[in-house]
Amino acid sequence: MEKTELNHRYFKALKLAGVFGFIDQSPEISMDNLYHAINLVQSSGADFKTLLSREKAYVKLAKYIAAHDQELTHADLTEALPYYKTGNAARQEIMTLATAWGYKNNIIIKKSFTEGIEFFSGEALNETGLDKMMFSYSEDYATDYQSETQPFENLHLMTQAEGYHWCNHRFVGNHRRGDNVIEGFNMIVLDVDGKASRDLVHEMLRDYTFMTYTTKRHKEDGTGPDRFRVIMPLKYELHLNKDDYTQFMNNIMEWLPFSIDEEANQRERKWLTNHLGQHHYNIQGTLLDPIRFIPKTSRNEFHKAQMTELKDLNSLERWFAERMVMGNRNNQMIKYALALFDTGMLYPEIETRVTDFNQKIDNPLSDNELQHTILRTIARKTAKTEP
Repeated sequence: MEKTELNHRYFKALKLAGVFGFIDQSPEISMDNLYHAINLVQSSGADFKTLLSREKAYVKLAKYIAAHDQELTHADLTEALPYYKTGNAARQEIMTLATAWGYKNNIIIKKSFTEGIEFFSGEALNETGLDKMMFSYSEDYATDYQSETQPFENLHLMTQAEGYHWCNHRFVGNHRRGDNVIEGFNMIVLDVDGKASRDLVHEMLRDYTFMTYTTKRHKEDGTGPDRFRVIMPLKYELHLNKDDYTQFMNNIMEWLPFSIDEEANQRERKWLTNHLGQHHYNIQGTLLDPIRFIPKTSRNEFHKAQMTELKDLNSLERWFAERMVMGNRNNQMIKYALALFDTGMLYPEIETRVTDFNQKIDNPLSDNELQHTILRTIARKTAKTEP
């Protein structure tokens, strides 16, 4: 049909040019009549091609679920969508296809059960622009939180201000409390309160875009542990309710190679600014993709399965094990060893930890490669730091 329409366009253009000439009451067809006719025929051909490539049923299903704020049941979908089949096998197939299509087109479909009834909800994700980071701030502990949008590279102007509280969410009536949270955020905040060094965290997150700033309890003279916060912009803007946000942040905390304050999983959590603190930007990295951490999604189920396979490893080992593929095991192993070195660990313990980790992974490095590359490098660095 498409080929036939294309072959006959010349004749349609001639007839249409004649119609235009008749409307103009012209004794002959002008070039303007012909150009107008050609333009209309080409537009008609483009629309005809669109008719021949209509959206698949599973694409419509994914968009339909994402366009509704409330949860939907099989009954709701059957009543509203003529292409939604009644058979259980057909429903499962089209829902699987819709979820897979949404996976590649920034649409997440969540599935949950309540008293045996299956519920579906969805959201079309908008990509985050680094020039529009969302937060709110106030000089008061709980009230007068003003909503703000600023470029990521300007966040230090807020975090280094004097006497302010701030949140990565906004609030109804500018009153900071859990019931007033307005869903919608595009960055997360991690409070590393003496649980890891700044150098270690900067190295672990070097592939991602982030910012850190020290808190008031941090001691620049090195007399105490590093106390700082990490701000990470997300690839997409998310809208999560209280329970989903808590689980979302718990999933991120489980994934991180270092420990953070667990209160970061509260949407209304606020942080203090520090006008005497130091800040650091890593702009060149990629934005953190949050999809696999969103609960009730297929990506999150796959992520949990991966974490279960690595349950015998600690958080730092899991971080590098996830990144180990054939051809880069040596590179990741040396990074793991250097991470241990950055924590202040001595060589004998590093050697033991590296050897144990190597034995836990699939396709481990040979003893010769381990001794003559990774451990030799660490031995040299240890020797340089010894008094």
